[in-house]
Amino acid sequence: MKKLVLCLAAAIAFCACDSGETVITGNISDPVNIVYLVNIKGDTIDASEVTGGAFSLTCPFNPYTGVSILRGEGYDPICLIPDSWKITVSVKDDNISTEGSPLSYELQNLQQWALSTFMDSYGDSTALKAIADHCRSVYLEHKEDALGLQALSLMTPAISPEDFLSLYSEGGSIIKSDPHLTGQYEHLVSTADTLASSVICLFDDGTFRTSTGSFSDFVGNGSYTLIDFWASWCGPCRKETPNVVAAYNKYRSKGLIVLGIPVNDALNDTKAALKELHIHYPQLLDPAQIFAERFDINGIPTIILFDPQGNIIANDIRGPEIEDALSKIKF
Repeated sequence: MKKLVLCLAAAIAFCACDSGETVITGNISDPVNIVYLVNIKGDTIDASEVTGGAFSLTCPFNPYTGVSILRGEGYDPICLIPDSWKITVSVKDDNISTEGSPLSYELQNLQQWALSTFMDSYGDSTALKAIADHCRSVYLEHKEDALGLQALSLMTPAISPEDFLSLYSEGGSIIKSDPHLTGQYEHLVSTADTLASSVICLFDDGTFRTSTGSFSDFVGNGSYTLIDFWASWCGPCRKETPNVVAAYNKYRSKGLIVLGIPVNDALNDTKAALKELHIHYPQLLDPAQIFAERFDINGIPTIILFDPQGNIIANDIRGPEIEDALSKIKF
């Protein structure tokens, strides 16, 4: 487990940078004759003989990537972020300290804290949640650098797919360029029709019911479905809502399913808008915009009508166009 946690830094994306070199010098107590500096692909960037415990390595200066010092079999890699011109590393009895690199210092503290928390509690759910919560706070402060990438990688096993998609979407170019995180993101987006999400519904007495559902629970199940992509903060959406509510009230008894999909909206704001606008049809939450991206929604409101097989028969309809499309259906 120790190597797994520490090696997660290898997920940090490698980017070329031509703004100079970072010199990494250090002293180690390990009985090794040579150390290697590698990038995330495992390619050797530099190598240095160890004389009297001292070594010196160089790599391109780049705060948006990660490198690792390898000391041979049986030793965990020393993970660094070359965010300064000179970094000093000291290793004594498995204790690693770094000077001159703020991001490397924070990275090692994060890794050691996560490992200690996991090992002390035997990896139970409480520990995983604590790691995820701490990594989230680090990530939100470092969404544009390699430390944020490490934090998101560490928390990913303990968070929901929806949470991951939302955090990934907030990240900068370093997050979007990492092949592991991007691969996971693309997989989740490609399975948006089966991805579980929160569904909320407002009852007439003003209370809410929350459940878990997916896009395919509402579309392609033998009924016509009207979907409104909207948000509480969107003025045109709020103006269009009465037309959707009218359609719901008129055609639900005939079998029409109406579904709202709040896009990039805070839950409490969505709930307040449901009460204010008297919306009683279900809402499939889309904080990471996975459903919006699937249908290439470039603006809201966007209202789409699906046939019982899940095919789009009317797209981006508003106002009287909604009633016109529904009136042609033989329910």
